[in-house]
Amino acid sequence: MTEKLIVLFSVNNFQLGIDIFQVKEIVRMVSIDKIPRQPAFIEGVINFRGEFTPVIDLRKRFLFKGYQEWNSNSRIIIVYYNERKLGLIVDEVHSVEKKEVHYNLDIYVDKLFIKEHFVESVCENENGIVVNIKIDELFSDVEADLLEPMLE
Repeated sequence: MTEKLIVLFSVNNFQLGIDIFQVKEIVRMVSIDKIPRQPAFIEGVINFRGEFTPVIDLRKRFLFKGYQEWNSNSRIIIVYYNERKLGLIVDEVHSVEKKEVHYNLDIYVDKLFIKEHFVESVCENENGIVVNIKIDELFSDVEADLLEPMLE
C-alpha cells in the first residue's frame, strides 16, 4: 500500500479518483463546441487558457446507464493525457485527500463498477470504495488516434 493525494469526485453516483499529479486544474462547466463524427463520449472541445482542449464525458466513456443534465456542481477536470491536456466531465468534485491506495485489485474485483483495465488502484472512504482511474488507459489505440488531431 502507498499513500497518495487523490482528487475525489463522482460520476453517476459512483465514487472515482485521480492522482493529484495527473490533474492540471478543475474548472466549472463551460460551453463545449461539438465536433462531428466523433465517438459519443467525446463531447467536443473547450478553449482552456487559449488552447483547444478535447473534453470527454466520463458517464459515456464508462457506459453508465441513465442520463442526467449537468448542473451547477458539474466540473471539468483538466488532466494530462500523453503530456497534453484533456478535460473530463464529472458530476461533482468532492475533495482532495491523502489516501492509502491498493494496487492489488483481486479483493475488490467484485465491487468494481468499471472495466478493470481503466482502474489504477482502489482506496476506501466512509462511503465505500473509490476507484482511481488510469488516465493513460482511457482509450483504445483507435480512439487515441481519433483524439490525436484534437490534442495538437
